[in-house]
Amino acid sequence: MRGKLYKDPREVTVRWNARCAETGKVLAKGQPALYYPSDKRMYHLDSQTAQQWREWRDDQAMGFDY
Repeated sequence: MRGKLYKDPREVTVRWNARCAETGKVLAKGQPALYYPSDKRMYHLDSQTAQQWREWRDDQAMGFDY
């Protein structure tokens, strides 16, 4: 498994109210969300992008390096 990079997506706690870049759902302060630093977008954890990221992360943890 490769190490984490600065621009890798990560799960964060929202520090101010925002909207999901994919679904438009409100991300309330204190709520967990997925953050993509490369394009500075946040995604609700129910979004398709977040689901794909979780699947990729789980694959990485199992040793599948794409």
